[in-house]
Amino acid sequence: MNILHISSANSWRGGEQQIVYLIDELQTIGHINILMHPIHAPIGNHNQIKNKCIAIPYRKVISVNPWVANKIENVVSKYNIDIIHAHDSHAHTFLYLSYILFRLDCPSVVSRRVDFTISKSSLNKYNYPKIKKIICVSDKINEIITGSLASSKRIITVHSGVDLNKFKQYCRLDLRKKYNIPKHHKIVANVSAIASHKDYPTFIATAAEVLKQRNDITFFIIGGDGGEQSMITNLINSCGLTNNIILTGYIPEAYLMISQLDIFLFPSKMEGLGTSILDAQATGVPVVSTIAGGIPELITHNHTGLLSKVGDSKNLAKNIILLLDNPDLNKRITREAQLNVSKYSKIITAQKTLEVYHSVI
Repeated sequence: MNILHISSANSWRGGEQQIVYLIDELQTIGHINILMHPIHAPIGNHNQIKNKCIAIPYRKVISVNPWVANKIENVVSKYNIDIIHAHDSHAHTFLYLSYILFRLDCPSVVSRRVDFTISKSSLNKYNYPKIKKIICVSDKINEIITGSLASSKRIITVHSGVDLNKFKQYCRLDLRKKYNIPKHHKIVANVSAIASHKDYPTFIATAAEVLKQRNDITFFIIGGDGGEQSMITNLINSCGLTNNIILTGYIPEAYLMISQLDIFLFPSKMEGLGTSILDAQATGVPVVSTIAGGIPELITHNHTGLLSKVGDSKNLAKNIILLLDNPDLNKRITREAQLNVSKYSKIITAQKTLEVYHSVI
């Protein structure tokens, strides 16, 4: 099968990692993958993309770009594409324009990774007949968009996956050594871009609550600027927590540092699924999180992690201290989470995605 993947992201986040995982697995079982991506996008420089697919860069310029739409039609013809997979909203728009403006004649599927309703202005591109399936990364997203589309039969859930072998690599960066963290200190951190939906103000408020009760904890925010780094830095300073919360900035392969954490704190207020949680569970680090979006599909409270309401910094803090003060609970939750995460391997995600492809061609 010849598969055209379309990505429009100029950054590297969880969605882009999922594309790489998918292409890797599909190539392994003999399928040909072509990836269209913006020029200079990080995904184009990934080794798996360079080695396992045909990469075709394009100039994105604007989110409604007929030139990109035309290029899609040309690529489909040149490579005898059997199916197209648009992996994000702007990629979906380019695909829709290709159908409308250039009479593209190829079936497609679209990924939906965000947990909010579809705007009225976007309904046409979701209901377009040539777009055969909407692949949601969580049941929550599936539930949210079901009422918006003309046919719920076109909506299907395929949970994101994780590479269970990647954590065997050696991490060269020692957080304790680099940032002079005392040996007796516990490390609580999140690994994600500093973006609005990650709700870092609640992360900071949670840290403040914990530090009222314990002074042997250092908090880390491991991730690049997703639009709110300046605001979050100022908030940390204004709360007097400069010595307690460390911002590392973007670090390549940051997932390798998760094993150095004692608690993974994930306070998102919106979250399609939360694949960073899978990374933490696979690594054996207990997760304290909110119930945003699809997160409860990965965490069963008091079994595979501890959950709080969105924005509830006091309860998040309570759960952190509960895990730190109760080694037996900590070990049980970690053990159950590691057993649970095996259901979310990238191999299973690719197999289920391939089943969707076969169902529409």
